[in-house]
Amino acid sequence: MRLVDGNLYFKKISKNNEQYNYLNENINCDILIIGAGVSGAITAYYMAEEGYNVVVVDKNIVGYGSTSANIGIIDVQLGMELSKLTKIIGEKKTKKCINLMIDSIDELKKIVSKLGNKNSINFKRTNSVYYTDKYMNKNAIVKEYNTKINAGIGAKFLNESNIIDLKYGIELEDASATMNIYEFTKEIISYISKKENVRVYEHTEAYEIKSKEDYVDVITNNKFKIKANKVIITEGAEVIKYFPEIPIELYKTYNIVTEPIDSLKNYYTNFTARNTDVPFNYMRFTEDDRIIFGGQMTRITAKENNDVIAKQLSNSRYRKLFKTLQETFFGLKDINVKCCFSGVFAETKDSLPIIDEIIGMPNVYCNLSYGINGILFSVVGAKMLKEINKEYYARDMHMFGLKR
Repeated sequence: MRLVDGNLYFKKISKNNEQYNYLNENINCDILIIGAGVSGAITAYYMAEEGYNVVVVDKNIVGYGSTSANIGIIDVQLGMELSKLTKIIGEKKTKKCINLMIDSIDELKKIVSKLGNKNSINFKRTNSVYYTDKYMNKNAIVKEYNTKINAGIGAKFLNESNIIDLKYGIELEDASATMNIYEFTKEIISYISKKENVRVYEHTEAYEIKSKEDYVDVITNNKFKIKANKVIITEGAEVIKYFPEIPIELYKTYNIVTEPIDSLKNYYTNFTARNTDVPFNYMRFTEDDRIIFGGQMTRITAKENNDVIAKQLSNSRYRKLFKTLQETFFGLKDINVKCCFSGVFAETKDSLPIIDEIIGMPNVYCNLSYGINGILFSVVGAKMLKEINKEYYARDMHMFGLKR
């Protein structure tokens, strides 16, 4: 299964790729992180800062999986409305989830600062907008607005916009951010790889995981062994190759990036946004006045394994996405597309991550951060899991368990 496809914008503009060796010997460590995408990088960062002897392995190159197709919207909006989530897990837990995500935006800002505020990362705090372009959806927006207010989230009700076709909406101040996730991932791995307690290996696939009572043996594709006190799997969509029973569904989402639009300078663009449509669309703006517009989410089927059919499906969705973009930005006429690309991601039924010890696999954990705000949940999971080598479990980890 291809995790990404098309003309990947963030790989296209990337300049430097630091290379790491592949594993060629048997080694021991405190914590083994499987996966060097953004979730693995964030998890490894917290473990390294804790002082553990950390090993990170990836079957490919750092950030080359779904991370390279991540458009860098870091938003507290969930894949489902808060009103629906409240019915599933209750108001108290919903409020806790939102607060954890808001705190995680601050955490990301701290990490970027620790990395040296690299210009290539382009971290920027923004407002978050949830909207509809249909008058008949007013009740849904009002319901979501009231849910956010009741949860203690400061929200502003919108009934107009000077740039997008917005009939009704909700705006949350500083509840979102944008950045180059691909560069962020590479910079984290580069930063921690220089620590004496961290080793990073590319082209090293965790082929077999053998869980023991006190440790875990992981056999690589080249038949070398990594003996770890704990293992944390962060390979989002690909976790099913180890544990097919994990309760997730796989989807493909499509994105287009425009050429710079001079007239954007005349509009308020300090926000990220997604709409109420099913499947929904989302958008952000870049520092050089481009629009990144995505959506047209489809569930992965057997057809996606046929390259010819997959390409036809992708082209059809890119065309539809561009038409929707033109209809959404009614005040802009100079819109030309630079790149089109797609990525595979996973989703749980409640849009929440899975942060837990694998059932029947002692010492094997997962930090599986799914959905539109997976990056924030990667931070949540990493912070919760950083104490596992001390046999300590975070108080709120049960909310994201496999059997919640």
